[in-house]
Amino acid sequence: MKKEICLVTGGTGFIGSHMVELLVKKGYRVKATSLTSAKRHSRNVEIIKADLTKKNDVKKLFKDNTDIIFNSVGTFDFGLSYEKLYKTNVVTAKNLCEAALNSNIKSFVHWSSVGVYAKPQAKKIKEDHPKKPHNAYGKTKLESEKIVLKYREENGLPVTIMRPALVYGPKSRYGHATFIAFLLLMREKLKTNKLPVPKGGDLLSFVNVYDVVNAALFLSKKKQAIGEAYNIVDDKPLSMERFVLSLMKPLKLQPSSRIPLNKLEEFFIKMFASIAPNFVLNKINRRLGEDWKEVIKKYKLKAEIDLKLDKGWLDYFGSDFWYDNSKLKKLGYTFKYPDFRKGIAETTKWYEKNRWIPPIR
Repeated sequence: MKKEICLVTGGTGFIGSHMVELLVKKGYRVKATSLTSAKRHSRNVEIIKADLTKKNDVKKLFKDNTDIIFNSVGTFDFGLSYEKLYKTNVVTAKNLCEAALNSNIKSFVHWSSVGVYAKPQAKKIKEDHPKKPHNAYGKTKLESEKIVLKYREENGLPVTIMRPALVYGPKSRYGHATFIAFLLLMREKLKTNKLPVPKGGDLLSFVNVYDVVNAALFLSKKKQAIGEAYNIVDDKPLSMERFVLSLMKPLKLQPSSRIPLNKLEEFFIKMFASIAPNFVLNKINRRLGEDWKEVIKKYKLKAEIDLKLDKGWLDYFGSDFWYDNSKLKKLGYTFKYPDFRKGIAETTKWYEKNRWIPPIR
């Protein structure tokens, strides 16, 4: 039986590389794009150097047959400008859709984000929740959705949209990895395994990268998923307190005290974020970066994790971000990591084994 050919955009990135590994394991042939390198990793994987913001680079991806597209390319960084996010999250989607029209595509799975939703207006946010993104990242993701759906409606492109929550897992350099690095930096600075943690806080939703890529492959095989959007999120949202404690446990860190995190404090945090000059935040990030480099040097680590603070994270204060995954589960998908606490323990072990973080002691 002829192997299906899959195109994975951003195939050397965090999520894309996991997607490639899964497809190879399942016996598919894979074409994966990269901005920086072009080489063949194995008999079934071809890495193609391509800038997806350039139409000519995108066209060459379809010189031979392509059965399934996994459009995982994109930039998740709350510190970037709208213009930069627009190029990687919107322009690439439009170019890819246009080029795909001339190929006999069976399925086109497009990565979006739960960031497309408005501030929560219900306890659990379903796919039909109002769309009003509150930051540049979410805005560009919503614009990319509109583009791929337009190609679905006008040209019959078999598009399915995925909306992952905050994705964590091995090889991630941002998000939860930043928090882990910050906790370990505090351990080094304070010379103690006992650290203060926030008390309470609003709910945050997560999803393991394993479930993201497996859900993508699952949806690519479901004809009833074409033209639909799905929240990709685990079962159990966590308060800020539970989130930090979940990070601390596999790091063998213990809480020394609980710092109240009430609505009034959150208001002042948000107010500071809106009025603080960028140079103040840049100065803080430079210091954090310098201190983290010292930790890297001390333990001979790989300089992979990006330790910085971004104002965009403060958008997640003041509301419970609890996303409903029942639509995906009703279709038949079963999560391997329904609880963040199990997945983050395995992820932390990976970071330590691969020398992205100091030894856990």
